[in-house]
Amino acid sequence: MTRLLLASFVFSLFAGCGDDDGPTPDPDIGLDMAPETAPVIQGLLLSESPASVLAYELVFDTDVPALATVSIAIVGDAPRTLFAETEATMAHAIPVLELRAETAYELSVEVVSPGGTRGTPALENFTTGALPEDFPPVDVEVLDGAAMAPGLTLFGVRRWTPSQDTGWGYLLALDAEGQVVWYVPTNRPPGPVAVRPNGNIVMGYANTSMTELTTLGEELWDRRAADIGTDTFHHENQLLPDGTILALSSELRSISGYPDDQTFDVIGDTVVVVNADATEVMTEYSVFDILDPLRQRPGFNATFWNNVYSEVSESTKDWTHGNAVVVDPTDGNWVLSLRHQDWVAKMDASNGDLIWRFGFEGDFTMSGDGVFPFHTHAPEFDDAGRMLIYDNGNNREGLAEGEDPFTRAVEYELDRETMTATQLWEYRGTAPYYAPFVGDADRLANGNVLITDGGLIVECPGTTIENACTPGNANNQKWARIVEVTREAEPREIFRITLRDDATPTGYTVYRAERLETLYGTP
Repeated sequence: MTRLLLASFVFSLFAGCGDDDGPTPDPDIGLDMAPETAPVIQGLLLSESPASVLAYELVFDTDVPALATVSIAIVGDAPRTLFAETEATMAHAIPVLELRAETAYELSVEVVSPGGTRGTPALENFTTGALPEDFPPVDVEVLDGAAMAPGLTLFGVRRWTPSQDTGWGYLLALDAEGQVVWYVPTNRPPGPVAVRPNGNIVMGYANTSMTELTTLGEELWDRRAADIGTDTFHHENQLLPDGTILALSSELRSISGYPDDQTFDVIGDTVVVVNADATEVMTEYSVFDILDPLRQRPGFNATFWNNVYSEVSESTKDWTHGNAVVVDPTDGNWVLSLRHQDWVAKMDASNGDLIWRFGFEGDFTMSGDGVFPFHTHAPEFDDAGRMLIYDNGNNREGLAEGEDPFTRAVEYELDRETMTATQLWEYRGTAPYYAPFVGDADRLANGNVLITDGGLIVECPGTTIENACTPGNANNQKWARIVEVTREAEPREIFRITLRDDATPTGYTVYRAERLETLYGTP
């Protein structure tokens, strides 16, 4: 661990520091401290995280309760505020994040009493280290910073060599210029991630487990679903306002009545709510109780669950393959993406009852020229109830003979009274492409859409799909890209990165990407 001891001497950074003309004292602070007392910084220590060369912890004391503000600048540039405390204390521990690799920084700490009296700031220079040798390749291909939604892009990366590397993974964040400004190794393929208000990250992995990490890479807890009475944690972990976690689990049922009088061990999804540290299942509803398990769609024979259920079944059927559950903000009920049913299904959050099924052979009629999605991922709803979804397009109905499959992000308006759907917008790429697995589409604060094409595959030989074959690559080498587009009738790409290595057979995939205002959480 690198430790940079900040000497007891300090530097004056701002004109008038130490004067008594600070903010008007706040009589409601309630601290027994004279406003004229200037805080003094003591024992300031900056330590690099053991997990990452781009994450540090700043620890120091003040002789009286104070509020600290940490600012940072690349040497020679203007400073920016990293973090400002909202509660006065004498013991301060602040993560220092959002840093670039191999870059010289100037860090400053300013302290102020609740009454408004400023102490003398402290200043220190330090240089970050290099990214790890096994770090995934991140290439910026399109960048229009003025048109992008503000914030950092957070995502997890999995590696394939050529099978999935179960001992490797990274969570990382990019700034507005596509530069890596944070990472932690996960040492396993990362699944869904959700960010708590304090900045901690809840991450699913291995389709069985869930963990919570700090931004310094410290693991706070790690939980297997089977240890708390449900079969799995897979594909989803939404954080609810009360701190509990909305997730997907699964169950096995032996189902009879299939063609030729066959009986199968069938895996169906369940929706679970667990408490904040995943030690207790609070609610669990089964999709078996609301949909017909005899309805077979493409994907039914997939072996996805065989390893997980190997102790109780020699062969399983992947009936629903849920990959998302989200809250519909219009009524608080839950919406599931059931990939192997080609349905998005809405469930009553109070009792688990079915409300509707959207998609091929579902409850909605499509108006106009719109088409239903197939084998979807990651639906989300705005406050008006419009649904944005990632449409992988596997086994798409209605393709003309010889027509290539295609993937897209698509938005629908759903009329719940007439059960009519209207396609409002779609994006199929600058040229048609096909991503047969994973993926995400998110609305951004400025109206743009962030699209994660997380499961692109280099396929040889011969296809009209863009970038589908590079000489020297093995078949089925995986790669990913993250694109921000404008939500216009003719969308424009304003940000695009790729994770791809054409020099080796190594592949990379990304489950989802999120745009965050900051790594420090939200108030």
